[in-house]
Amino acid sequence: MVTNDPKLQNLNDDTKEQLNEQLQCHWEEKGISIHAANVAATKDVQSMLDHIFQELDGLTLQMGTYMTLFIMHGHSYDMHSVTWYGTDNAMDFWEDVMELQPDYIAKQFELWGCSQNKNITQQDSLESMQCQ
Repeated sequence: MVTNDPKLQNLNDDTKEQLNEQLQCHWEEKGISIHAANVAATKDVQSMLDHIFQELDGLTLQMGTYMTLFIMHGHSYDMHSVTWYGTDNAMDFWEDVMELQPDYIAKQFELWGCSQNKNITQQDSLESMQCQ
C-alpha cells in the first residue's frame, strides 16, 4: 500500500518518524480498545476456546477429571456465539441428573450475564458518545 502511494515516496526522516509514531499509537489503541462488533475479536475468542478445549481434554486424559465450561457474551453486542463444552460425557450430568439441557443452561447464563452490566469496562465508542 505504501509503496504504491506516490505521496508517501521520498519522505524526509521527520515525516517518516511522525508516521511511525502515528502507526504505533494506532496499534496501541487498537490493542486495548473494546470493539463490540469486531470480527477479529470473535476469531480471537474462538481461537482461545479451541486452545482451552484442548487443555481440558488433556486434563481429562491425564487426571480423570470431569469438566463443564459455559462460554457466553458479556454484552449483548458481542458477536461470539454462546457455547458450552463438556469432557468425558460430563454433559450427561446436566441432562440425566439435573434434567436440564446444556443449551437451556447456556441461554439462561447468557441472559444473566448480559443483565449484570459488569462486563469489561467500556471505553468511549461512537455509540456511547452519541448517547451523551
